[in-house]
Amino acid sequence: MNLSLLKFIKTEIVCLRKYLAPYMNQFQTFIKKVIPYSTSLFFVFVFSRIFQIINEPKEIFGIPLKPIYHLKGFIMDLMMTLIISSIGMLLILLLRIIIRKTNLFPFHLISILSILINYTLTVYFVQTNQLLGDAFYQLTNSELIISANLDSNLTFLSVSFPLLLIICYFLIAKLIKKFRLRKYVFVVFFLLMISSLIAYPWKLIQSEDYVGDRVINNKLLAFVDVSEKHFFAKNETESINSKTFRELDDSFFPDPSTRNNEYSLIHELKAESEFANFIHKSPKGPPNIVIIIVESLSTFLVKESAKNPCNVMPFMDSLSSKSLYFPNFISSCERTHNVLPAILASSPNPPEKQFMQTEELPRHWSLISLLKNYHSRFYCGVDLSFVNMRDFMDYNQTDYTVNSWEPRFSKVRDGVKSFWGYSDDHLFEKSILDDKKHQNKNPKLDVFLTISTHEPYSYPNKDKYLLLLKEKMSKIKCSPAQKAAIHHHSELLGSYLFTDEALKNYFKKASKKPDFDNTIFFILGDHGNSLLCETEIQRYQTPLLIYSPLLKKSEQFNAISSHNDLTPTIINYLRVTYPELKLPKQVPFFGKELSFEKSFKCERTLPLVSLDSETKHLILNNYMQFEGQLFKINKDLKLVRIKNKQINEKMTKQLSVYQKLARYYHEYDKILPNEQYKQFARHGKKIKLSYAPVDEIDKGSKKDFIDLGQAINIQKKWKRLEIQLEGEIFLTDYDDLKEYAYINFTIEQIHPKKIVLWGSHTAKYQDPPRLKKWNKIKYSLFIDTRKFSSKGELFRVIYYLHNPKLKNIKIRKNSLEGTAWE
Repeated sequence: MNLSLLKFIKTEIVCLRKYLAPYMNQFQTFIKKVIPYSTSLFFVFVFSRIFQIINEPKEIFGIPLKPIYHLKGFIMDLMMTLIISSIGMLLILLLRIIIRKTNLFPFHLISILSILINYTLTVYFVQTNQLLGDAFYQLTNSELIISANLDSNLTFLSVSFPLLLIICYFLIAKLIKKFRLRKYVFVVFFLLMISSLIAYPWKLIQSEDYVGDRVINNKLLAFVDVSEKHFFAKNETESINSKTFRELDDSFFPDPSTRNNEYSLIHELKAESEFANFIHKSPKGPPNIVIIIVESLSTFLVKESAKNPCNVMPFMDSLSSKSLYFPNFISSCERTHNVLPAILASSPNPPEKQFMQTEELPRHWSLISLLKNYHSRFYCGVDLSFVNMRDFMDYNQTDYTVNSWEPRFSKVRDGVKSFWGYSDDHLFEKSILDDKKHQNKNPKLDVFLTISTHEPYSYPNKDKYLLLLKEKMSKIKCSPAQKAAIHHHSELLGSYLFTDEALKNYFKKASKKPDFDNTIFFILGDHGNSLLCETEIQRYQTPLLIYSPLLKKSEQFNAISSHNDLTPTIINYLRVTYPELKLPKQVPFFGKELSFEKSFKCERTLPLVSLDSETKHLILNNYMQFEGQLFKINKDLKLVRIKNKQINEKMTKQLSVYQKLARYYHEYDKILPNEQYKQFARHGKKIKLSYAPVDEIDKGSKKDFIDLGQAINIQKKWKRLEIQLEGEIFLTDYDDLKEYAYINFTIEQIHPKKIVLWGSHTAKYQDPPRLKKWNKIKYSLFIDTRKFSSKGELFRVIYYLHNPKLKNIKIRKNSLEGTAWE
């Protein structure tokens, strides 16, 4: 019986082999065609890795890059090759089923795309020392190119190199085809592909050596991992509630006694202003406020040090000795993108992978909106559409933003066009010229954002400053390593010499004006310079100088303060010293007042936004967590890496809960209630426009465009128009609101008829959403009408709901309100 069974099984196996033989031969032939191109693809990734090795810095955060990083990196490149080969083969098989022909075109297409993308991501890493993260999905193409300076680094070599890689891909494959492959090669190749697919969930190395991880990981694999998280991350909306925030340390709140309130940021300022102890009260009334935000201004660039032996900012150095000087001032973000909300509105960091300047703005107060009696101006040489700067300043109704430049100012200097826009010297000269053109009796609030110290360092008279740097270096004693570093960063250091001189000339001209003796200057950086920093915290460390003829004496304060502390300090000083300004005592600020402690102290809790727009670094109780690693913060912001699992896990948990709190503040509009917001948010006279509930959406509508009301003709004196739609929607899924209708507006010129402006906004929940229940939502439009009301032509605003997915839009208990401001 057993012999018969074995004979039967043997016969069946022989039959099966005969049946499968043609398919196995086809599969072997198929793999034979793929192996040469898969091998050549690996070699191309190796060439990209060599390109990275040649161009990357020798160290990141003072940590030398070890050869072992690149050996491991070649293994990650092999894994990427095998994954792409698996996907390519699958596409070929599918194509064979459809057209019954073996065609390698899908394999070549996916290989060439991977070569180009991996090379681009490698260039990004070389330029920024960062893997490209969610910034890709938050910034526009032009903003991403500018942020990484990719455009300025487009050389013949950088453009031709990827083309050379593609040529190598085909040439190496052609060469490999000449070799006869043994049968075991097919088996090994197939097993490697299967292994790579099994290992796919672990495609990204994440160890304690975060610098090594950046170097080792294949740049395309890392980007795929980020993309997966971006598109398929679990929605945690349901986990946001008041109980969640109880786990947060009290230090996350400006006043712990208000932490359980619906609007937990609202708190009372101190009865007295400590800042007032250092400033004389002016007999001329409230002083002018001038805030100068210098691009990439690291603290160690201000005074002569081992890192700055050439003293590249001598004017700032001399000014610091005449000022209130805070060397340990911390920015909230590694990019410029969040600097205006942090400094001017003391706002908490926005939700993950967002910037407040670019999201639907939650209601908030700012230094500009609160100082209604001041004439506010914003100067920046960059196109103000960059990261939505114009909309943010318009929302706060800045009286003047520089939009037009006189012919005497130019982006082209010395025959070279400035990559970013107008250079710093012209920026300051423009403000001096405007002072002469537009006299204003009110005190002024000027905000400057410089740019010349940003890569690619296209500043005027570059040869002059490079020569000056060379002269400085010849007069000092420095080590060969220091000389090599100065030479390597010569264009960067020269840009600081240029901006320092631009600041010196600005102060020289400003000192001749009659209101100079009644002006307080605040000079700080938007963040540190990542190319020069030696420790992780230096990416955020920037100095703050407060200079004024009203200053009683100069002093240095070494305790940690932050961007978020500036506006609370200024507001409370003006509130206490000049009560005629009628400033509020209750404010919705995330920051506290500056710490005027001479000894080093770290009493701030500061969530920090990384270069890839994630709030993933934290300063808490003399500790810093960076990339999941724990450091002790010692005097002068010296970091010592330590291992303490309990503290590290606590900080990880605190950071996670804070991220939910940030969503609560921003996505549910919980910074400031509507009525309190309106008390100080707008200048001028309020004009109520009459509206009625919208019957169509109360009953439900599936139309793609739903009218909300009649068009509004913009009146000549109007500065601002607000339209607000509130109501309730029934929620069946947490993602419902993402697919819900948008509120759109267009500004239309009446004669001749044409659209001149268009905008779109999403709705916000008013409370953490609940499934299978009615939830309150709000649409808000804030339209700056000044540029249209001042013109002779007639304009009107048309507003409506856009329902692209033709869902049933039902908003019950809805109310529509319009307000114009003169």
